[in-house]
Amino acid sequence: MDKDDIYKEYHDKVMRYILGKNISPFDAEDICQSVFIKIMNNLDSFDKTKSSISTWIYTITQNTVYTHYRTTSRAQKRFFFGGDELSDDIGFVDTSFDNILNDESLNELAQALETLDDRSRNLIIYMYYDGMTMKAASEKLHISYANAKIIIKKAFAELREKLA
Repeated sequence: MDKDDIYKEYHDKVMRYILGKNISPFDAEDICQSVFIKIMNNLDSFDKTKSSISTWIYTITQNTVYTHYRTTSRAQKRFFFGGDELSDDIGFVDTSFDNILNDESLNELAQALETLDDRSRNLIIYMYYDGMTMKAASEKLHISYANAKIIIKKAFAELREKLA
């Protein structure tokens, strides 16, 4: 697949993913451009034996969005890295997930997330990528808060096992 084909096939998907992270359209354009610059500059290093092109692009996109959040504002930094501005309604947060993020590559994590059932994966995405509280995520998934706690605990156990 050449660079033009990659751009044509994945540009809209990447943009939808970025916009789905509550990023302004203006910032989304910049982030999308950064993603494709990284893809084009590193296409020669892509190893199809390690992952599919879509997983590789998704990982680059995730990392670029994460960097955007990490560098844009103090409030967002406090959300991702902890701080006294977080509200109490976040509820149960399993901090061992932070160790997984620090110890394993995001590519391996993305692949492990893909093996979870939809409900578990969506709960993790809503809470850790979209910044929702567990209560809001459980409401979006139409499950009880107590059930969300159980699901997230089991999902973390599965991820730890897969990434060990």
